[in-house]
Amino acid sequence: MIYVNRKSVKAPAILSSPKAEKAFEAAKEFYSHPLTSRVQRRHSFNMQIWKEARPALKKLFAGKCAYCESKIEADESGDVDQFRPKAGAINQSGKFDPDHYWWLAYEWSNMYFSCRLCNTSKGSRFPV
Repeated sequence: MIYVNRKSVKAPAILSSPKAEKAFEAAKEFYSHPLTSRVQRRHSFNMQIWKEARPALKKLFAGKCAYCESKIEADESGDVDQFRPKAGAINQSGKFDPDHYWWLAYEWSNMYFSCRLCNTSKGSRFPV
């Protein structure tokens, strides 16, 4: 995994914008309800915020995947990965755990630049 100094690239303005604040508040409201009342629903995170943060992440990670360190070619856009999953996580025993990290979905420190293969392979596996 690539080590990066997060201070070397300024966090994109979109992450501290009213749009991001509104998206955070919408997630907070959704996840404030008991699991039993939201089990058949999913929260829609604002993907536009991550899209706008992608160029800064690409610069921070020098155009390489944070996990496999392969160069992400110009014809690929690269993925914005939330290191700690934003919606549900599979713990070390392989059991799905509804406790997750939705509050980190728009946090600069939780965003990583990754290739599509690593992002999809990682999925939502994260010990909670």
